[in-house]
Amino acid sequence: MHGDAVLERFSLGEHDLIGSGGESRVFALNDAMVLRLYREQADPAYVARLQTFYRTLEEVTLPFELPYMEEVGDADGALYAIEKRLPGTSFTRYLKGARAEARRRSLASYLAGAAEIQAIPIDSTQFGELLTSKPVTRPAWPEYLAARARKVLRGTYSQFSTDVPGLDRLIESWEKDLQHVAGVTEPMLVHGDYFPGNIMVDERGEVTAVIDFSPMTVAGDPQLDLACALIFVELDLSYQPGDSPLLVRLLRERPDAPPPEVIALYRTFYSLYFSGAKDSDRPLYDWCVANLAGS
Repeated sequence: MHGDAVLERFSLGEHDLIGSGGESRVFALNDAMVLRLYREQADPAYVARLQTFYRTLEEVTLPFELPYMEEVGDADGALYAIEKRLPGTSFTRYLKGARAEARRRSLASYLAGAAEIQAIPIDSTQFGELLTSKPVTRPAWPEYLAARARKVLRGTYSQFSTDVPGLDRLIESWEKDLQHVAGVTEPMLVHGDYFPGNIMVDERGEVTAVIDFSPMTVAGDPQLDLACALIFVELDLSYQPGDSPLLVRLLRERPDAPPPEVIALYRTFYSLYFSGAKDSDRPLYDWCVANLAGS
């Protein structure tokens, strides 16, 4: 089985598994470190870029911790990384049991964490992807958004347009609406996949760590992470219908809150971004279709 040689090398078993996702599985090595076992499709060059990026985070001081890769290797063709074990528990797990005031307090901390990401310095004069092998980049943020969406749709349009009537009209309208973010002139770090599954919290629900920077990480508009915090929570296993209006109220209390038209713009962007998920993640695909059907 893929990865058995890695687990054997580090004397690990399934009882040590502490997390699992589409990209990798994570095992506890000890109190300080974890082993991330990548799935068969993992690209070693991407993992090397991610390790380099994480090393740039070492000198960054935020109210929470960030990932760090100590070592990258492989055994019998299986790629792995030894990473710092970050404090806290999954925000998804915390929210499943959180009620009333605890839920409100923790979601406020969650939004505050999204706003902190932009404080991480990056060296980029272009807008666009930071960790992909063939990054889409453009000199202006609206141009990047349009280019990334068009690139995805080249492979997904035939199927997606069948499930989303009027897709051409919708895309044309969305590209005109990109004017709402034309004022974004400085590329800043955006996690790009900010949702409860990528957040660690303490026993009070306060953010202790942000994990899993990815190909979705870009130099762009920091409002994007705040929008992600709102719209991606709908896809989380911990989601309750009351979370969305609560997050909207909490966002309105923040001076850096993106306006509704910008949140709508980014909802459409991600619905196009994930338009190829029909076979790999049907709930995500259905979410994309539902978002656009109401446009």
